[in-house]
Amino acid sequence: MQRFSILVVALILFASFQINAQDKPAALIKGESASVAENLVKVETFYPNLLGVSYEKKIRKEFSIYSIIGFLGHYGGGSISQATYGVSSYYVLTPQVMVQPRFYHNLSKRAASDKNTAYNSANYVGFAARFYDEGLFITNAENYPKGPAIFQGNRL
Repeated sequence: MQRFSILVVALILFASFQINAQDKPAALIKGESASVAENLVKVETFYPNLLGVSYEKKIRKEFSIYSIIGFLGHYGGGSISQATYGVSSYYVLTPQVMVQPRFYHNLSKRAASDKNTAYNSANYVGFAARFYDEGLFITNAENYPKGPAIFQGNRL
């Protein structure tokens, strides 16, 4: 029974990776030039957000605005966290909001060489503005310190 379950999971994963892996870019099929997707909504997990919902809106042919609402997360453990926070392992979830304008600089080149451009699969340059408040969090640590609200800007 366990082998059957592993086989089913492996087949599902293999099939899901093959669905969009080598699709010809939609722009080339229609005879148009490559462009970013109109509206993208995604559920994001792990890095850089523990859990979040993102939305990317097309502004122009190679420009979009990416935004996310979610949770930043970190964790730790060991004897130091036992002494400091009163638990052997801890987690912290902090709500965050991020906005990022993006410029996709190689979209047309990827489409011209028959590479996948679905779901904005291309390199981009962007500037991110992130806001989170270290005073608002969810944690299992009893003595976790509260911090200030932070506005952070990054170039990606």
